[in-house]
Amino acid sequence: MDDEMDIADFFEYAKGVARKRFNDINKKSLEMIEDYITGGYKKSLEKLLIYLGPERAEKVLKKMPEELRDEIKAQLESDTNTRTSPEVVVDAAYVYKKAGWYGRTMAEEVIENLSPLEISALNYYQDDFFEANPILQMNIENFSISFNELSCLDDRSIQRLLREVDMDVIAFALKKADEKIKQKIFRNMTSRAASLLRENIEFMGPVSQIYIEEAQCKIIKAALKLEKDGEIKISKDY
Repeated sequence: MDDEMDIADFFEYAKGVARKRFNDINKKSLEMIEDYITGGYKKSLEKLLIYLGPERAEKVLKKMPEELRDEIKAQLESDTNTRTSPEVVVDAAYVYKKAGWYGRTMAEEVIENLSPLEISALNYYQDDFFEANPILQMNIENFSISFNELSCLDDRSIQRLLREVDMDVIAFALKKADEKIKQKIFRNMTSRAASLLRENIEFMGPVSQIYIEEAQCKIIKAALKLEKDGEIKISKDY
C-alpha cells in the first residue's frame, strides 16, 4: 500500500475515534440545554431549540404545555437563524456558563482521553464538528494548538518544553514544519545540540506524514500539560 493510502486510512480511522469522543461530549452538552429548557426557563427558548437541532428540538417541544409548544413552533417556522448564528450561539453559551461547564473544562472532556493522532484528526476535521456544535468546537480550538503555533512560546517556555521531549521526536516533528518554529527551537538549544538535530533531520530521508503528525502531537500534548501545570503560558498569534 502506498504512502498516500496509508495517510488516508489513518485519517479516516483517527477521525472515527475523534468523532466518537466528540459525539459523547456533544450529547452531554445538548442534554444540558434540554434540561435547562424543560426546567422552566422561558427566555430565549426559540434560540436554544435552534441550537439543539430539529430532532432534539422536536423531543423537547413534546414535553412543553400545548399552548407554549404551539407558540414556540410558530416562532421557529419563521426564524431564519441557524445553529451557528451569533445570537443563537450566545444564548446557548449562557446556559453552559451558568452551569459552570465552559472553556477549558468543556474542551478537556473531549481532548484529555484522545491520543495525539486523534487530536490531530479532531483539528483536521474541525469544520464538520463545528456544524455539530459550534460552542464545543470553539472551546476545543481555544484550548488546543497546532504544532506551528508553538512558535508563539517565549524562549524560557521553549527550553522547558524541550526538556520534556525526546530529540528523535523533535526531529520527526520538524521534518516538514514551518521555518519559524524550526528556528525557534534551534535558537533555544546549545550549538552542538542544534547541529546534531539539523543533521538528524537532513539524513533521516523521506518520512511518512503519519509519523510527522504523531511526533508533532506528542510535543503539543506535552506543551498543553505544562500549561495546565502552570509552568508555561501559551498565547496564540491571531
